[in-house]
Amino acid sequence: MKVLVIAETQANEFKKAAFEAVSEAQKIAGSDVVALAIGSGISANAASLGEYGADKVIVVDDAAVENYQSELYKAAVVEAANSVSPDVIFFSATLSGKDLAPRVAAALDATIASDCTALSAADGAV
Repeated sequence: MKVLVIAETQANEFKKAAFEAVSEAQKIAGSDVVALAIGSGISANAASLGEYGADKVIVVDDAAVENYQSELYKAAVVEAANSVSPDVIFFSATLSGKDLAPRVAAALDATIASDCTALSAADGAV
């Protein structure tokens, strides 16, 4: 199972929720976790996601996305999803995550499950 994790940032650092989401994705997927880091100046910290289970990190590092902007972030996530073809996408249950997830789900014509507190996978399905 391939999982794409949206690793949230703030002030050029990953939020604690980003590490939690990557770690949970690793428990579910095993070795097929791709993290997407969006922010300004975040490239230098991207490798830290590997310590929590990310096998690959896609970085969108640009001053234009220093602060959360729903349409720019949605476009970045949709592009990454189309490139990676994940089975599932993890978003943090933060204000940004709760705003972004339904936008991405609509753009990808996908189902959304929000505010999950536990997940399990069997036979390639979450």
